[in-house]
Amino acid sequence: MHSLMSVIISLALALLTGCSSCWNPLDFSCNDCSNEASGNDVPEAPYVDLPAPKLSIHAEEITAIIQEYSVELKNRKRIHLEHANTFYNDEGIQTIQLRYSSQDIIELCEARKLIIDVTEGMLDQLNSNPLLVPEFANQGFYPFNMEIYINFESYFIKYVDPFYIRWICLEDGQILFYTGDAKDNEKNAWHYKKESYNTSRNIVLYQRMAEDNYKAMHETDRSIFGDKRFYAEEPARSLKVYQ
Repeated sequence: MHSLMSVIISLALALLTGCSSCWNPLDFSCNDCSNEASGNDVPEAPYVDLPAPKLSIHAEEITAIIQEYSVELKNRKRIHLEHANTFYNDEGIQTIQLRYSSQDIIELCEARKLIIDVTEGMLDQLNSNPLLVPEFANQGFYPFNMEIYINFESYFIKYVDPFYIRWICLEDGQILFYTGDAKDNEKNAWHYKKESYNTSRNIVLYQRMAEDNYKAMHETDRSIFGDKRFYAEEPARSLKVYQ
């Protein structure tokens, strides 16, 4: 009985001497009571509108992919990286822009294969990186997210034959092929061809399939010889004796 009275008296004293703004003395969520209980007499900081968090992307991953793949392109396709830019906003990475140059002399069919190979290879590299995929605005990178420019700087195109490809431009899922007269400021018009990315990709795909099928049908089947090599023997030389 004596212990019960002591508990009741203690609760009553706590209620009378506690913070007036706290109705429940056992509720420690009250800011005023917690400040007094902790002995902190510094008033709370005023409310300030904090800026919205900004998206941080793995720029070093993009740089590594572009540089590594561009070295491969320099050795396999003979194009050299000049500039690279990455554009992004709050929604994620929107566009990657690449500018290449080359001294090659190519026609339309070769130019179509080149831009498709470069784009498909870069997309494979980007979409296979687990750190970058969540940062892409569309949860993946597609041809319309790429801007690729390839400039062919050979003087042969400028001074000898202006009907080779001078400039390849991939923007918004469209590919434009400009011939050498595009650099002639004295002309009011120049030759070019415009195709959608899907159209160019299908042309390259089916053209290569047709070439492979033709080779398979018309090339000599050397597998019949197995793993042995046969060399033609020189015919025996007959010695003639002149009398």
